[in-house]
Amino acid sequence: MAKTKYFIDTDIQAKAKVTIIDHAKLQKMRKGEKGVLFGKHSPDLKLMNANFEWDMDGKTKKAVGLSSVTLSIRYTGQIYLSKAIDKKSKCFSLVKAHEEEHQKICVKGVKAMNSACQKILQKHTDAMLRKYKGDYDAFAQAEAKAARKVAIDAYKEIDDGPFYKVAVKSLSIDTASNYAKISPHCSQFG
Repeated sequence: MAKTKYFIDTDIQAKAKVTIIDHAKLQKMRKGEKGVLFGKHSPDLKLMNANFEWDMDGKTKKAVGLSSVTLSIRYTGQIYLSKAIDKKSKCFSLVKAHEEEHQKICVKGVKAMNSACQKILQKHTDAMLRKYKGDYDAFAQAEAKAARKVAIDAYKEIDDGPFYKVAVKSLSIDTASNYAKISPHCSQFG
């Protein structure tokens, strides 16, 4: 019986959807940030499903091992820009470029977190196997329920761990010097 392989199938939306929203509504998205908000990037990771592939005994048709586990997740981002900004202005292009940079950092980070996610998936799969006392066939018989539990538990840990770190890293471009380059072009809009 071969060692179980763990895969993270990540559907990555590299280009974030851009939504133009009311300026007052955008200001409510600040969450304690100072100053006027002209744009916001919202990263999002979603659990899609988990899939198990079993090693089967040819004679008994019972599961005798687990050949692979795949967790499917989807990363998307959303960019919000204020309606108060003239779309033809330098302010608009600078704010949009800044928010797109957040998206690029997140996409790169999601791609880089694959091995950490595989370890988390393995940890939760092993925990489920222990629950079934190493009985692969019992595990396979309860596959739908077990796969859901493994998927949800692994996803929660990924979202709170590796993905949270990616989202925080994205915030590294929110610096005073970066805003100093943008602000002079936006003063008439806010």
